[in-house]
Amino acid sequence: MISDFAQSNPPSQFFADICIIGAGAAGISIAREFITRSTSIILLESGSFDYDELTQDLYAGSSNYQDLTNSRLRYFGGTTNHYVGESSPLDEIDFQVRDWVPHSGWPFGKQELEPYYKRAQNLMDLGPYAYDESVWEMLGITPHGFDERKFKTYFVQYSGHIKEGYWDWEGPVRFGSAYRAELKAAENINVLLNANAIDIRPDQSSNSINNVAIQSLSGNQATIHAKVFVIACGGIETPRLMLNSQSASPAGVGNNHDLVGRYFASHPYANIGSLLAKNPQQISELYSRFKKLGPAKTRAALRLSEQIQKKEEALNISVYLVGEDDMSSGVGAATEVWRQIKAWNFDKPFATQVWSVLTDLDEVGAQFLRARRGKDVIIPAKPLIGLWAICEWAPYPESRVKLREERDALGLHRAHVDDRVGELELHTFKTAAYAVGVELARLGLGRVHLDPWITAHDNSWKDAITMGGAHHYGTTRMAESPRLGVVDKNCKVHNLSNLFIASSSVFPTNGYSNPTVSIVALSLRLADHLKSRFVT
Repeated sequence: MISDFAQSNPPSQFFADICIIGAGAAGISIAREFITRSTSIILLESGSFDYDELTQDLYAGSSNYQDLTNSRLRYFGGTTNHYVGESSPLDEIDFQVRDWVPHSGWPFGKQELEPYYKRAQNLMDLGPYAYDESVWEMLGITPHGFDERKFKTYFVQYSGHIKEGYWDWEGPVRFGSAYRAELKAAENINVLLNANAIDIRPDQSSNSINNVAIQSLSGNQATIHAKVFVIACGGIETPRLMLNSQSASPAGVGNNHDLVGRYFASHPYANIGSLLAKNPQQISELYSRFKKLGPAKTRAALRLSEQIQKKEEALNISVYLVGEDDMSSGVGAATEVWRQIKAWNFDKPFATQVWSVLTDLDEVGAQFLRARRGKDVIIPAKPLIGLWAICEWAPYPESRVKLREERDALGLHRAHVDDRVGELELHTFKTAAYAVGVELARLGLGRVHLDPWITAHDNSWKDAITMGGAHHYGTTRMAESPRLGVVDKNCKVHNLSNLFIASSSVFPTNGYSNPTVSIVALSLRLADHLKSRFVT
């Protein structure tokens, strides 16, 4: 069922077996796992079904690099309401202890998450669980022979169905709309809209959570009583809520060792150079253009090999070869004309585009026949291929989420993200740039030009690298010891028997991959763990 806590005269107390705070990808993934069971669930959502400025303002805060408001959405479905759906799992090396990366290492290896990654594929409407070089064979494509001792090919998938080629992609799964009906129909699940958690309250022993106080922006207040509580609020809001929950301790809940909020990480990214390609069409076809893989679309990229990472003591990093379609060509213009006619929105110089089509009818006709046979339209590529890299952000304890003096409409302190990076990220970008330049030259694919900041020995990198990738990690990190992390390997907060966290905030390290598929995989793993507490 779905209830609106902002309505007049709601109950002052709610009771459930499990209370999940946050109805984004993590919270919805966990709640769905209990639909066919007798376990009672309360799923708290701060907003409603649509964007609301007053609710969104609860996310406002400050940061050195991050955009705290626009990178997150605070209504049912969370940030899946605007994410692009790009997905790839973490690499094995991301889970390992690396001597050159302080504070690295997960309590388990990638194999622990493999079955949950496979389940997450279905939930996110992705293709088969295949992200390595084997995808080339699935696609029937012979790739370039990159030296695997330096770079390995990997694939990213994009959530959402492709019906007939790239132009008919339905877009990524929006968890709020995709799973709303089944949550509403579930008799054991109560989705509470407009219900903001404002205080997580331990019992007198401080060994477990007794209840959670909630409040609507309209002023309604209530208490949630549950056997188990799960915080599923993202990498910034999770520590903010814990630090604001000061009824038992001024340090907040679960913060015995001053670790809540520390080790904040995101994804720095940058253009590292360009390739003047001998055959730009071939490179664009292999590495830039989307291809159908099951119901989803996919594209290839390069990642720095484990050997180079170890030898050069670098972080994990990926490099995209970004081709650009020549939309001034007849075929490019034809796709724009068709898009505008379908949308009945003529936002480009329509007459000029029609003329481009008429002057290139032979090629336009050939591509039309390809489309009729169910194949993708091939648009001529521009000769310059961009080299774009996204890097792991090392875990630094000084990089952290803190509370500001300023409070929001609910009386909670707003967040300040004091996000910091070090020399390791810059070293990794430069290592990848030089390595990919040498490898592209060895293969005879064209001439590489590295961006000036790569070869410079000054601070120009600070303007070249974008530090906020809208991905927020590490602030309640996972570790075996409570002196090293906030949660254990089962995502349970240390020293609290019934408080769990489902979020990218538990990632000890983050690799280069977008987080959602790993968040969902960890959430499904947590759901299985919680099921063992409520045997039905």
